[in-house]
Amino acid sequence: MVIYVIMFNAIRHRIYNDSQPQQQQQETNKPSSNSVPSSGGGDRISHQQSRDLLEHVVSQLKSQNNQLRQQVLTLQEELKARRRGDRKVMDDDHSTIHQNNDHRTSKNDENTLTTPHHHPSITYNEFEYWNRNYYIRSDPHRNACSNDIGFGLVERWRNAEQIICKPLKTTTLSTTSSPKTTTTLRTTTPLPSQVLMYRIQQTRHVAEDNFIRVLNMIVPLNSFSGNGFSNGWYANCEKDHSRWVDHDRRLFQLHLDPWMRSFRGALPDSKTCDQVIQKRLVLVQRDGEYNLFHSMTDFVNIFMNYLMIMGRSVEEGRLGWKGQWSGGGGGGDGNLVVVNSHIVLLDHYQRGYYYSLLQALGERVFTHSEYKKYLQDEYSHLNMDSHVCFEEVLMITPGGSCFLMKDAWRPNQCRDSDILKAFSYYMTRKVLGQDKHLVRRRGHPNTDPIKIVFSTRKVKETSSTIYRRIMNEEELKQALENDPVLQKKHNVEIKFIDFGQVGPIEEQIRIIHQQTDILIGGHGAGLTHSLWLPEEAVLVELFPSGFHSSFFRNLAKWRGIQYLAMQNDRPENVIDSQKHWTRIDPTEFVELIRAAVQIVEHHHLGTGIHAVAFDGTNEHHHL
Repeated sequence: MVIYVIMFNAIRHRIYNDSQPQQQQQETNKPSSNSVPSSGGGDRISHQQSRDLLEHVVSQLKSQNNQLRQQVLTLQEELKARRRGDRKVMDDDHSTIHQNNDHRTSKNDENTLTTPHHHPSITYNEFEYWNRNYYIRSDPHRNACSNDIGFGLVERWRNAEQIICKPLKTTTLSTTSSPKTTTTLRTTTPLPSQVLMYRIQQTRHVAEDNFIRVLNMIVPLNSFSGNGFSNGWYANCEKDHSRWVDHDRRLFQLHLDPWMRSFRGALPDSKTCDQVIQKRLVLVQRDGEYNLFHSMTDFVNIFMNYLMIMGRSVEEGRLGWKGQWSGGGGGGDGNLVVVNSHIVLLDHYQRGYYYSLLQALGERVFTHSEYKKYLQDEYSHLNMDSHVCFEEVLMITPGGSCFLMKDAWRPNQCRDSDILKAFSYYMTRKVLGQDKHLVRRRGHPNTDPIKIVFSTRKVKETSSTIYRRIMNEEELKQALENDPVLQKKHNVEIKFIDFGQVGPIEEQIRIIHQQTDILIGGHGAGLTHSLWLPEEAVLVELFPSGFHSSFFRNLAKWRGIQYLAMQNDRPENVIDSQKHWTRIDPTEFVELIRAAVQIVEHHHLGTGIHAVAFDGTNEHHHL
């Protein structure tokens, strides 16, 4: 197919060159009485031959394209048939399927393009259906986005399970009840262990991503550290060296690599389990402690890893997440997972500003030093040399692998992530309280104004290193307050809030969740608060000159809210090009906010309008 494309370009170039001499000759050469007219038959023949060859190549390309589509449809039918078959596949068979699919992909790299069974009425978007690995979407227009940002992604992770360390022969377990609690056991002989790896390549991720689950993991108490396990960890299992390859530094990404390299094999016969902990141990190395966006990548990954071990199907997850994640101490499988989990932070960060949010995802949260002290206080017979056995350990996927990081610098075509909606629903109920989480629902327009919140950055003089500041916020505030259209035709309430001065993160979430219809702010982590906005809300992002990203555009679409943006394109408004300090034109800003107000009003009235996203993509969102 590449050869045909090269031929196509060559012929097109030839036709162009064939026509050029004739045009130049007509323009530069004047007729002479002594000249003999040329018939030009040779040029016409050459030109006609080129066109005939071009038509032939085009027909061949169409034929190749039809063959390609047919091959993809055949692959999709094979995949559907395999899914309808027996799902109780042994790991060896699962590995064979991977090899076969990898072979098929390497053999036909050009043939991984997928098409729906029934051609959609909308324009065919070729890029949306390419995938790097062997995973083929059976119904792209319905499932492609779910497979990337929804419950379909959870199922992809779950289906990728591999046993990379198989249990040793069963041993006799003798236990006695702990004197302090009946939820833990003291034992002399550790149970057989199992190490499970979940590894997939997410769409447009450079490398494959991991989640690790260990059953019956043995850890020396003094091994917990900010770097992971300073003195290693044990599991009574036998490594599958075909899957757990010691020299492959790409097998486990980021901090999971040193964690897994700390494995010391089976516990020596001379050693015993000094305590068995039945609470699930959730190990996290955060992507930071003060940046809200990067903190959310860690929290969303914890949430997704919980979903993976719950064993729900895609449809069950999509339709039943409100019952599973009712929050606030209510019922649901999700709450059972949370209350039976202890989160331990194996990093060097302080607790950080968002530590209290992390507490919503586990019964208790500890730093590594706090956890060692907790175990010694809880079980007085333990010392730093003791070996503690954990029935279940989750090594959470690194924050950098979260789908929130996907397409940071390009618009993503998906919207309405059911995972993000479930996460937002659970967190707001858990953080604000089950009876106080009520999301904002705008009342009558005459009595309930549209609430506009501008997230401002009022920094001290010593904070000159802050980037992407809007330098004329006060001017923008006055422009909004003095605009006759907003003040007379529309009923609006405008607040400029420095969320850094609001107080606890719970109060910030309450303001966004219950008192905001339009959230405005310069590009920065504070716009991550769009996670808590009502679905009728609008996010407005302001960009400085020379800087643009799609982080919050994508996040808004995935949350199901509307998104508008504007960028300073005037050199005279650039205050500091290095720090991206900028002014925003007040007139253009007011026009943008008028559009946002109209979106909120029409959403409230249920009429539905088409609004253009002011983000340079020229795409239309149906509201």
